[in-house]
Amino acid sequence: MTIREFEVAGTMFTLEQEGRFQLNPVSTLGLPTALVCGLASASYTFVDQKQAILDALTPFQIVSKIWSSQCVQDMMMLEDANEVQRLVFVGSWFGQQSAMMARSAQSYQEWKVQLVDKDPEACRMAQALIRMDAYHRRVQPVVTPRDVFDLTFEPGSLLVWNGLEHFDANAVSTFLERHSECAVVFQSTSMPAHDHVNLASCVDDILRAVPEDWDDGVLYKGELTTDLGSRYMMAICGPGFEIGDREGDDVLIEEDHHE
Repeated sequence: MTIREFEVAGTMFTLEQEGRFQLNPVSTLGLPTALVCGLASASYTFVDQKQAILDALTPFQIVSKIWSSQCVQDMMMLEDANEVQRLVFVGSWFGQQSAMMARSAQSYQEWKVQLVDKDPEACRMAQALIRMDAYHRRVQPVVTPRDVFDLTFEPGSLLVWNGLEHFDANAVSTFLERHSECAVVFQSTSMPAHDHVNLASCVDDILRAVPEDWDDGVLYKGELTTDLGSRYMMAICGPGFEIGDREGDDVLIEEDHHE
């Protein structure tokens, strides 16, 4: 079922023609109690992160992560189950999306999950939240306080890159050139901020950060709009990424234009 318009906490969201939620977002936007209570509890220890915690719980952030989670789960089904399955959250912040997916993504515990963020305080808080969340803890995510550009990931890795607006497009493109056997789910935004160095004004602006030989690997793209600004998402495979042999792969992320 395609959902085009919905409201969360007084904020209206509209999905443009190329974007879709596969499930009704109003019925799937509940947050794990352990995550919400954990964030509240952590705010007493990580006092300087209180505003960031509030930012992480805004409708725009939550809906964006749910949207990304649904797309990532589609991408996970394209993977070959016989290969090592690694899921990397780039700029993972507090590991919030991984905590959500620990409850909703099929076979999530079978994946090797890595949370990468160059902010050591955000990583320490992510580790604290994992300790407070039995579901997320079972996944045994690895928290890596490093700049993603200093790291190398094995072929077949699926990268979840929600905050593309924070990263220099040329640096991302160079990184992808040496990770041509990986796949990525990108999100970017049109909302200006002091640390948004790579704003997008349409979904295809994401391609500024993608090598040209990746262009044929676009599997999905969409736009989520609000009065505040837009969120753009694109799922794309590198030219060397091998899709597993699974029935129905050709319709997993097929565009749906029916109302």
